[in-house]
Amino acid sequence: MEKPKPNQQKSAAAAKSTGSAAPAKSNPSSTPAQVAPMFRPNDWLTMVITFGVIWIVYLFMLAPEQTLEDSGELCTGAFYAGIPHPPGYPFWSVYAWFWTEILGWLHMGNVAWRVEVGESFAAAMGCGLLALMVSRGSSMLIEGIEVIKDVPRQWENAICSVSGFVAGTLLGLDIFMWSEAVVINRISLFGVPWLIAVIACMMRWMYAPQQRKYLYLAMLLYGLCATIHQSLLLSAMGIEVAIALALPRLGRDMFLGNSLIFLIGLLFMGMHNVPALNNMSSIERNLFFIVGIGSLAAGVWLAMETKAFFSEWKTVVLMGVMWMVGVLVYFYEPLSCMTDPPMQWGYPRTVEGFFHALSRGQYETAQGTDIFHDPKRFAFQLWYIVQGLSESFNWVYMFIGLLPFAFLHKMHKRERSWIIGLTAIYFCLAVLLVILLNVSSDRSSSDLNKVFFTASHGLFALMIGYGLTLIAAYTATHYQKIRLWGFVVGSVAVVLAIFSLKDSAGKLFYGPAGEISLSQLPHHIAMAFDKYQYGLPIYANLILLAIPICLIVAFIVYRQRGPVLIMLCLFTVMPL
Repeated sequence: MEKPKPNQQKSAAAAKSTGSAAPAKSNPSSTPAQVAPMFRPNDWLTMVITFGVIWIVYLFMLAPEQTLEDSGELCTGAFYAGIPHPPGYPFWSVYAWFWTEILGWLHMGNVAWRVEVGESFAAAMGCGLLALMVSRGSSMLIEGIEVIKDVPRQWENAICSVSGFVAGTLLGLDIFMWSEAVVINRISLFGVPWLIAVIACMMRWMYAPQQRKYLYLAMLLYGLCATIHQSLLLSAMGIEVAIALALPRLGRDMFLGNSLIFLIGLLFMGMHNVPALNNMSSIERNLFFIVGIGSLAAGVWLAMETKAFFSEWKTVVLMGVMWMVGVLVYFYEPLSCMTDPPMQWGYPRTVEGFFHALSRGQYETAQGTDIFHDPKRFAFQLWYIVQGLSESFNWVYMFIGLLPFAFLHKMHKRERSWIIGLTAIYFCLAVLLVILLNVSSDRSSSDLNKVFFTASHGLFALMIGYGLTLIAAYTATHYQKIRLWGFVVGSVAVVLAIFSLKDSAGKLFYGPAGEISLSQLPHHIAMAFDKYQYGLPIYANLILLAIPICLIVAFIVYRQRGPVLIMLCLFTVMPL
């Protein structure tokens, strides 16, 4: 979808005018087509700037010492490259040990601080990769949607870079991402940048599906994700859906492979000689059947559509091998345990201890939510997901993040497949996860589980970036048509910003369940500016409220051409 360069256009015109043709003996199929680099210099620059800004913010706010929760245990595990609590987190342990060694050699900080530097580096790099994907993906959206493809190149580059920077910084300054990246409390957040790396490799593969090496790299990284936090495995079906949308024959064979595993699993379940199958909880059994039957139906349907089956079996096998190579990092646990480190939870050098750690044997088995017999609980859990997004971003950003779906029918196949694929992965990491965790309205349960949804927030930040791009590009190309709608959308944004401000004020002054009325809002805003009052949430929401107001004013002043520059400047300050 790259726009042809001027010299390419001139060459084509010259060939046409001279009547030149390719030699008869040349065989285009024998020479693989040269694929232009997907990511452009401005995309990489956006990534570097986003990474630098976020990492600098993190470095200034690192906890100077150990904190709470699992901090002491994780510091000990990192210092000795040992085995923390099940499932052991071997990749994290080696990664954290590397940073303790490097910074220790430089005589910098204590053990906790060194590990925090490593974790903050990974988190900032994840934000940079997200900015890279938004910057390049935005360009693909602009060039693939007919109504906005006439954006001048200079404006396109500016729009893409600003949208990528905003999306990356929104994730980096997410309340859960930020708070956990500067301390050593929880490992779940460490999986977010690696999952983003998986999605970035898949994006590169979808750009040129014949280049399978990027897909294999994605599977290797996905295997590592399984050793970081097992909740990320829920995204597997979403990833398969994204692959099937990009290359149906490959998705077909993956679904058929799932079906074979499902049928073999049914056979062993009938024999009752596999403890792992016999001891599955009700939610695990339901997921097993849903995934198995769904894969069987999808595989058969795609086989009929493509009129073939298992033509891509070699690729499927190689993908499985690469995933297994990543998962094999778990075998570091018995090796580490043989060195007798101070932290070797579960004693995984024995067969029993290894599988005890791998299966998280000390924890209660997930029971999940019965969505059919307890629909009220499931409704609360869906609202819990929405509330989590509103806490991480706010209601205005949530509205912007939904805008790409309004353009879905106007996109080309590749871009439409990408958006739907991201949605499928988000569904698995949000809806399936909240069902599996069986989150309740109890504060201890809801607060404890919020951090596990940060990966899904990263996917939504991608959509916010694409939404910003579509707003700016449509303003640049169809300003006269959308000017009136600009007032409507701006007014909606103002209402949402006021609601978000009211919600933040209530929570700031009266706790998580606190509420205030609109008439009380001015008084609480004034209280936030008292000398000894913490008022950062109020300040942030006031900035958010000022942005749509400034946009409405710009729409009033600019009557003929869109205020794109003003819009991009306002977008840039949005993460604040």
